[in-house]
Amino acid sequence: MPAPPQFSLVDVDQPMFQPFPSEITFQNYEAYETYEVPLVLRNYDRIPRMVKVIQEDSPYFRLISPSDVGQKVAPGMVTTFRVLFTPDENKDYAQDLLCITEREKFLVPVRAIGARAILDFPDHLHFSSCPVKYTSHRVLLVRNIGKRTATFILQTHSPFFVDPSSGKLDVLESVQVTIEFIPQRIGDHKEDLIIHLNTGEDIYVSLYGAATDINVRLDKNSLLIEKTYVSLANQRTVSICNRSEVVVHFQWKQFATREEEEQQKLRWAVTD
Repeated sequence: MPAPPQFSLVDVDQPMFQPFPSEITFQNYEAYETYEVPLVLRNYDRIPRMVKVIQEDSPYFRLISPSDVGQKVAPGMVTTFRVLFTPDENKDYAQDLLCITEREKFLVPVRAIGARAILDFPDHLHFSSCPVKYTSHRVLLVRNIGKRTATFILQTHSPFFVDPSSGKLDVLESVQVTIEFIPQRIGDHKEDLIIHLNTGEDIYVSLYGAATDINVRLDKNSLLIEKTYVSLANQRTVSICNRSEVVVHFQWKQFATREEEEQQKLRWAVTD
């Protein structure tokens, strides 16, 4: 009599073989040295199962199959493949291994992470109690303490500004980076300084600034112009007192805020 059919205990949305590790990563390697990592596949079913692993041709990665490859793996048992990696320089490499069972296919990524540039930006940069509509700045001496040349782009948003906006740093070289804070309103301001590296990584520096009014006052709150005869002139004097530690530039304007000025311009345009 034929043997009764055997059914899998593993759900159809789960692979019958579990890989360990699920992703293979190589780091801290030297050119022309060979590195090895085992790939273990365990049969989680209750019956023996077949599995094979396939890789694309690569001059850097080589897959070595176990001696019993092609035979079924007993329930709960493992089969071990070996992944060899031989780089020709310290850069990024990538490949996927295709695992094929009797029911499904799945990929095990293989990644080699090469040397990285490391720019020693601080995690946070604070501007506290800065005058509104005034330029405050911080100067950073940024050094590449990594093992690879850094090509980068610096990006942020108003009221923060950065100079230079891009650059290139060899290992152990440094560059002066200026962060400016030019708030247009009082209150707290938060943005990120984003460092885009040519390797695809982004680094974030948290920027915070607190903008306040400074002690600049008029010596009079109002002026009373006395009666003046026709064709004659009369005048009064008002003083602006700057009791802060910064230089203040001023203009006489009809409206207190830019928003009010823009609204009045719109009214005049409609009237015309």
